[in-house]
Amino acid sequence: MKRVNISAKNQIRGKIIALDPGPSVCMVTIDLLEYNTDENIYSSIPVDQVDELNLKLDDTVICLFPASSVMIAKE
Repeated sequence: MKRVNISAKNQIRGKIIALDPGPSVCMVTIDLLEYNTDENIYSSIPVDQVDELNLKLDDTVICLFPASSVMIAKE
């Protein structure tokens, strides 16, 4: 999957490993494909967007992080 042509430059590719829909939002769990880690990314999106994007388990997706929303920490 190629990089999405959008102004957000912080993009990470992953695979949907869980969809947990609620009444109005769905928690999406994404496994990071490009990194050898046990860490996941979690996204809470409206249920209607899950349907509109036709998201399913094992779909490859791109997570976008606007620079204004990225926090940085140093160990």
